[in-house]
Amino acid sequence: DPLVLSIDRAGLLYVNIGDPDVPQAADRILEIASAALRREPERPVLVKADRAVPYGRVVEGMVLLQQAGAKKVGFVTEPLSAGRGSGSR
Repeated sequence: DPLVLSIDRAGLLYVNIGDPDVPQAADRILEIASAALRREPERPVLVKADRAVPYGRVVEGMVLLQQAGAKKVGFVTEPLSAGRGSGSR
């Protein structure tokens, strides 16, 4: 299973290891992710963020994961709903 860092609308961080419903401090995320990636260095690493989260907060999450040893960080995305994303800009 991939390691997933979730960022909610308030900017709180969650990780899908341990209790995924409890927000974690950045230093705790770093500890959890580091341990998981030491055990499984090729484990996929993903970020899932509420669309209301400022881009800078998402980047902070990505940096944490890279500091923990993630070689690549991907994004969990949701498909655009019908009618969105089509047409002219």
